[in-house]
Amino acid sequence: MGSFELPLRRFVTRRIFSMKLKLLHQSNELPIQVARVKEYVRQTSDVDDLLIEGLIKTATAWVEEATGKTLLKKKWLYTNKNTRIRLPRGPIIAIEQVKLGNKVLQKADYQVIEHGNTTKIELPYALDPKTVAITYTAGFGDAPADIPETLCHAITSTVAYIYDNRYSIDPAKSHATHTMQPWIHYHRTACM
Repeated sequence: MGSFELPLRRFVTRRIFSMKLKLLHQSNELPIQVARVKEYVRQTSDVDDLLIEGLIKTATAWVEEATGKTLLKKKWLYTNKNTRIRLPRGPIIAIEQVKLGNKVLQKADYQVIEHGNTTKIELPYALDPKTVAITYTAGFGDAPADIPETLCHAITSTVAYIYDNRYSIDPAKSHATHTMQPWIHYHRTACM
């Protein structure tokens, strides 16, 4: 058993600590409009429009984190030291560049494997890879209409819950996460 501990520990350490994801570009467009939330919460005044806009951004970040998906088109840089790399924050629209160390790889130098909404890149370099840097674009599309309605509803419901309970939210008893679970769970499991 002792002979297997070191390789396993090395693999786990490399897998957890050798990857980084950096957002390079995103649009300023909101995935849902302020008017949609105002209608949902039956708000007719424009007094809280900035508050609702901020809550939409917060709820969007929460939904993206919970599902592991990118809603509106964003450009990412993902670095890793493995030869088999699952790209996070899909669905992937386009892989723009793959670099191994300082060398830009051609499409023939790596294999793209798509399974459902999961995209993996596999390099033929099996032994000790240098840092692999992948620049790619991900998201359901450019426009809010491209986002699945279930995720838009999850954002709307989250914003409404926070807006309606903004003075009395108890994090220990938060109902918002339980309310969103059916939509989040579907996109986390069925679409990955």
